[in-house]
Amino acid sequence: MKDQLIDVKRVTYTGNPYFSEIQEVYPIPTNSIIHKFVCGLGATHSEILAPRNSIIVFPNISIIKGKHESLSQDSAADHNTFPVYGTISVNKIYNYLVKDNKRKKLLTTPYGLKKIMRALSRISAVYKDDYFLLVDECHKLVKDASYRKDMTEMMDSFFAFKNKALVSATPLLPSDPRFKNEKFELIEVVPDKRPLTPIRLIDTNNVTSALQNYIAANPLDMYLIFFNTVSGILNIIDELKLTDYKIFCSGESMDLLKLTGQTNTSDYFNEPAKFNFFTSSFNAGLDIILPNHTNPDIIMISDCGYRKHAIIDPFTDTKQIIGRVRDVIIDDERTKSYRNIIHINNTSKCVNVVDEDEEQKSFQDSRGAYELMSTLKTAFIDQGYLSFFEDAISRMRPYYNMLNDEKFSHYLYDYHLNENRVRRYYSHSTNLKNAYLDTNSFLLIPESVRIPKEDIAKLKNIEIRYTKENIVNILDQVIELENIMGTDIYNNAIHQIQQRFPYVLEAYDRMGYKSIQGLHFDIKKIKKRIKEMDIEEGLNQLPVIDKIYDKVWLNQPYLSKDIKPLLQKIFDEFQINYTAKATDIEKYFKFKKFDKLKGKSARGYILIEYVYNRYRSTDTHF
Repeated sequence: MKDQLIDVKRVTYTGNPYFSEIQEVYPIPTNSIIHKFVCGLGATHSEILAPRNSIIVFPNISIIKGKHESLSQDSAADHNTFPVYGTISVNKIYNYLVKDNKRKKLLTTPYGLKKIMRALSRISAVYKDDYFLLVDECHKLVKDASYRKDMTEMMDSFFAFKNKALVSATPLLPSDPRFKNEKFELIEVVPDKRPLTPIRLIDTNNVTSALQNYIAANPLDMYLIFFNTVSGILNIIDELKLTDYKIFCSGESMDLLKLTGQTNTSDYFNEPAKFNFFTSSFNAGLDIILPNHTNPDIIMISDCGYRKHAIIDPFTDTKQIIGRVRDVIIDDERTKSYRNIIHINNTSKCVNVVDEDEEQKSFQDSRGAYELMSTLKTAFIDQGYLSFFEDAISRMRPYYNMLNDEKFSHYLYDYHLNENRVRRYYSHSTNLKNAYLDTNSFLLIPESVRIPKEDIAKLKNIEIRYTKENIVNILDQVIELENIMGTDIYNNAIHQIQQRFPYVLEAYDRMGYKSIQGLHFDIKKIKKRIKEMDIEEGLNQLPVIDKIYDKVWLNQPYLSKDIKPLLQKIFDEFQINYTAKATDIEKYFKFKKFDKLKGKSARGYILIEYVYNRYRSTDTHF
């Protein structure tokens, strides 16, 4: 977004100052995006010290708990922070606001911001002029946009404040035009000396076995292992037969893990074990302060064969993870509190990576198709065909997935671009190496580790329950699999997902990603909506669809010239006043088009899967 900003300013500092000691950025200027480069510099703490009322938005609860507790233990200062999350009510916030004349410092989640604004509105009609609003770890606005609706919705409130800013050590600059309209400035806060951080990049054919071998060759009292999937972590614990371990994850995941008998979990960093596992939903913005002389290894794991959120971006994730483990300052010198940094990955498992030109073409084509189908839907008089148009519109991806309440979301667009950018790094081990080199932050130590088949430990991908996180992950997998629809890999994967998460597949087929997102990925709401659709649409009994499915077979070629009369005969039989087209078959089936058949020019379809009621007992072959 640099080209959209009015100015880019660079501030250079010497030594190891606190952020509040850098005059150019203290207090943090309004309408700025602070790129602080170094984690642990104290940018958010400087806002707590700033002589003004402040609201600081953090991406998750664990950060708020940690910040508030550490500030409360500072007996030398009264920071007067008030944490807003969970069941904290508007009345409690109001009571804090009117209690005294001290400067107010509210620490909140995106959702809690709504409560704060309601409480403030009771006190003053111009509170948006009186409070400074700071969004911490602002890269999460893009990275979490697809499943953190609260974060993107928060931006309407953000722009309503007169004084505001964003901060991150690794900002992903959003394309939201309001930043340009309000003349935001990107301020890069950079140390004058930036030594490269050594990192050992291990490319392997099996991450679990490679991890096992690394630990055996490098015995330590403590390891910090970052792997963004709870079920993947459980598999590693099981395969490596670990006993002295702890899983640090979100509160939701922790509660579900406890239901499965896992008690070595926490949503707050304390009492570390020998093997400490962290998910990204937990570690964002976290301060990991270790006992003296612990010196653990930081091990990051990217598993391309698992899911796309289990891969690490060198530009953002790697820097953030390393920054979580706070350095120790001794005699004004910054000393690392960890030993080595290792990134174990399996780039060979990544498939179907789209280049930037294809990505932009796909976006433009799907947007054009969406606008055309939306116009046709509005113009079509017969209400009986609305469901067909709605289904067709929901398949105009990727553009459709960038809509929020039928409005284009710049954050969902940025999320899409960012996800594909990171996946391209994992299309080949050389691409990942080049990405690390392009950061200008790391001294790369690459190596390749190939595990013999007989020694491979399997990562089973066993999921736990219909959690919101799992539903998002499964939907991501299904969308990615559509790129290889019709292949054995696709059929086998869909069959496995169908066995484990049938409701997710049925909901995706019938209502699309955006509708599931609108239900906040809540399985109870999803099941209820499926039942409502059964009643409203009668899809299980719809005779026209049943007749078509009886007449047409899956995984066989059909010429376009033969499809039209076949459909027309069925429409006439049910007295439907409609002229059939060959393309109407696309309403009922997922398909692949062909231009040649048996070496001769021929246009038609291979029908791969049913659009409606895909789980009927038919000749579907997996």
